[in-house]
Amino acid sequence: MGRFGETIDAEAAREGLSGARSEPAPAEPSTTAAVAEQTATADPQATHVSGAAKPKLLGSGRASWYKHPGRTANGETYDPNKLTAAHHTLPFGTKVKVVNTRNGRSVIVRITDRTNERTKAKRNYAIDLSRASAQRIGIEGIGRVALYKVE
Repeated sequence: MGRFGETIDAEAAREGLSGARSEPAPAEPSTTAAVAEQTATADPQATHVSGAAKPKLLGSGRASWYKHPGRTANGETYDPNKLTAAHHTLPFGTKVKVVNTRNGRSVIVRITDRTNERTKAKRNYAIDLSRASAQRIGIEGIGRVALYKVE
């Protein structure tokens, strides 16, 4: 049956196609194996390495942003315009990829501060972001995030 419901004779269809091209063009492989071979040799950088490490999920939960005058727990002067964060256990200097689970946006931050223990007892957050970090991933108040360790 043809595209619009009419009946097509198989012999007529073969004759109609035979004049179009007798062999496939070199850029168009004719078999699945040829397609796979061409794909494998096209870009050696694009091949998937099975031993590649996946980012390690550190945790997930709520995130807020904070600002305060003065120094962070590691001794740096706090700058709300830098991509930094406070975490209750991660070592200072650890780079963490923070992904907003609602919109998929992410930012890489450096841990420079600790979360406030008294505040943590009242509201348990996975991470407190600097203002710039929160804005980068679209968090205006409190958001849901996933945290991944960056190597």
